[in-house]
Amino acid sequence: MNSNYETNIFPILNLSELHTEYSLFEIIGINKELEEYDSNIQHIIKKLSYTLRHPVTVIKVDEQPHLVIKSDEEVAKKVPTEFGLIRNQVYFKPIGVPIKLNYLDHSSENKEICKRFLGFEIQSALYRDKRIWQPGSGKPYFQYKSKIEDRTALFNGFIVRVVELQDLGYGVTIDTTKKYTSSVPFNPTLSRDDFKRQQIKGKHVIYHHPNGWYEIKIEEISDLNVGNYKYQRNSKLVTLIDDLRSSSFLPHSPELANLPPDASIFFYKDNQGNHKAAPAGLCYVIFDTQNQNVGKLHRKSIMEPYDRRDAILACRNYLQNIKFGDDTLIIGTEPVKCKKTIFLAPDIKFGKDQIVSVRNSENAISIPLEKLGKTRKLCLENREVGFYNQRLFDRQFFILPKSIHESMGLKFLSDLKRTTDTLYPCGGGYDPIIISYEDRERRNYVDVGFEIIKAVTEQKVKASTSYGVVMIPDYHKTIRKHDELSALVVRELLSQDIHVGIIHTSTIEKSYEHFRINGENIYKVKPVMKGKLRGYLNNVAINKILLINNRWPYILATPLNADLIIGIDVKHNTAGYTFIDKYGENIRTEYQLSKQKEKLNKKQVYNFLKRKIAEEAALYNYPIKNIVVHRDGRIFETERSGIFHAIDELKSNMILPSDCEVNLVEIPKNSAIPFRIFDLKKEGNKNIIQNPHVGSYYLINNEEAFLCSTGREFPHLGTANPLYIKYNYGNMEFIKILEDIYFLTILAYSKPDDCSRYPLTIKITDRKLSEVASEYDEEELNQILEEESIERYE
Repeated sequence: MNSNYETNIFPILNLSELHTEYSLFEIIGINKELEEYDSNIQHIIKKLSYTLRHPVTVIKVDEQPHLVIKSDEEVAKKVPTEFGLIRNQVYFKPIGVPIKLNYLDHSSENKEICKRFLGFEIQSALYRDKRIWQPGSGKPYFQYKSKIEDRTALFNGFIVRVVELQDLGYGVTIDTTKKYTSSVPFNPTLSRDDFKRQQIKGKHVIYHHPNGWYEIKIEEISDLNVGNYKYQRNSKLVTLIDDLRSSSFLPHSPELANLPPDASIFFYKDNQGNHKAAPAGLCYVIFDTQNQNVGKLHRKSIMEPYDRRDAILACRNYLQNIKFGDDTLIIGTEPVKCKKTIFLAPDIKFGKDQIVSVRNSENAISIPLEKLGKTRKLCLENREVGFYNQRLFDRQFFILPKSIHESMGLKFLSDLKRTTDTLYPCGGGYDPIIISYEDRERRNYVDVGFEIIKAVTEQKVKASTSYGVVMIPDYHKTIRKHDELSALVVRELLSQDIHVGIIHTSTIEKSYEHFRINGENIYKVKPVMKGKLRGYLNNVAINKILLINNRWPYILATPLNADLIIGIDVKHNTAGYTFIDKYGENIRTEYQLSKQKEKLNKKQVYNFLKRKIAEEAALYNYPIKNIVVHRDGRIFETERSGIFHAIDELKSNMILPSDCEVNLVEIPKNSAIPFRIFDLKKEGNKNIIQNPHVGSYYLINNEEAFLCSTGREFPHLGTANPLYIKYNYGNMEFIKILEDIYFLTILAYSKPDDCSRYPLTIKITDRKLSEVASEYDEEELNQILEEESIERYE
């Protein structure tokens, strides 16, 4: 058995030979107490990097932020003495003489400079490579040649990032990626009416500029065309079409050569905020993977491990002979190997105290890991085992449109009741109070939301906490309107102490057909929809009924290393916090409105956590000595301060023990570092390349690690995508934090027979925020409620 995995990291071999100097500038006047501190720092880095076309970063020297710029006399002259920020004006004061950068020094400040400078030079070299194009700064690189199918173009590309390595200094990760665009451009003479009708404003497109393609966002269409839109170029007034043709070498592409003189123009902004123009006939709209044009092509292009590895090895050719000042960067051709380190899955407990174990624990059903998903599903379906939480249902509501209720709704409810009772026979029978609302001829999502609130208010007797499912119509034009209606309904009903999940009408409408038999209207499941409807009913029963009711299918029988884990996420001015104890027995998610869209200020984090952690401590029968916070994405300085302040006060009030410690971890859904692990096995002269085992992990340095929460024991198409974890702060062993994250991925509640890429802290917070965290027009709703004399519960 091979004891090592192969990674997609290629080491930089000549770090000791690189010669770089950098200059420091003290940033005077920046206010660390402002909510905008983090965003201001990022703004400085981004703005100056673009302006100076030079690597720029910010580090702390004696806790004071300093600007770092690669030494260059001409560049130094261009550094402004003052710089405007949000609610702030700062000054850059040069400090001392240039400092020689040591690429073998891994102190926290020094390594940030090393990664920034290495990354900038590699990205610059790739940007100059005429074989490839880049949509925008920091984005992947793509080959010009595409595969075309059904008017869709698929471009193969790759991502390159610099990473710090535990013992090898620095390396670059290479991973493959894809981009989909239309294979044909917009109509070169597109009219303003067509621009509006096709809803082109705001779309992202690839602009096939003759000197290099890149991505732009369309702001507007011009009343001028390529033949009479003029601007200054080298002190001369030129038209757009003449400038494009004269600035590129012959021969031109067919699309440029045949561009008519009256071709339409789109306006866009470059990365400096300057207004620019692009011919419509050189713009190709970008498709995401959810686009109907892309679906089939995307599925066919999913790469298995052996294909992805071959593609990664081929991409090394773009990283040869990269100039680094007067030096040449030497990047290894052999990828870094890492030892096979694998966490053992925890024991899990179901109803009737039944334990399932891959550890061969006593008094447990012992199974191999590859049978864990199937065994979980069988235990839940077994009436002698079943869900861990076995309690009678609290009061339930099912709220649906009258158009559905008066047609196929009763049949659907009958099928849903049967499915729910099969999954959860201990609930006393799922028999919700049915409430229907008027949905026909409603003008917009606020009108629909009003009808739902009105119907509930008219029928509900105010009492204790209730739970429900709300079915909303699918006739709105955009996903955003669905999100706004979901948020309106969830938040308004939550104010009445009704916790609801949202489902849509589309699957129900597609699944049933109408018959007239013996004078009666009958609805039956369409034969072709039986399998899909069965899966849908199971999904609704688990995710929208049982989990909304806090009926957990199973919990951990092997405890976490931490005593309390808190998941935090922020979306659209709403913060979600999920609290989980050592065994996953006590799980609750709470919401908090925020003034900021994506981050929280110190005061609100402090006030909220001080109160909620005290409530958690009162529930537990053990002292909380280790708290771990999982932040979905980046944790901001204001959030750190709020967390520390709350913990300190709880300790001083003896609610938490004096030796309680807090640890902060960042778990972004999409890592900036593209990382893969391959399991290679030799059979004769042939390499057998597989996905890694579930539970494998790799600490690439003291602060960053990757966890394989998916893998070959749970077969899926494609290559396993390890989860990135960054240790932001704390004293707990990193490996114990990683093990807890893996344990929480085992609590795959939404699909018990499968694996989950994300820990429950991230998964459940994200799922609940997705329904509650969109903005909606509360003022318009209040006005309608007031006009109709509908009283809201406060």
